[in-house]
Amino acid sequence: MTVPQTEIIISKDGEELLRKTVPPGEYVIGRSLSTRTSSPSTS
Repeated sequence: MTVPQTEIIISKDGEELLRKTVPPGEYVIGRSLSTRTSSPSTS
């Protein structure tokens, strides 16, 4: 059985800062509960 993977790409001003592939699970991205994004490319 193949486990689905999710690829996370973090970029700023068109420059890729991080690319990570993760298995299913719950992940915390950021360090603050007030972290928000208004980027239309975030899903």
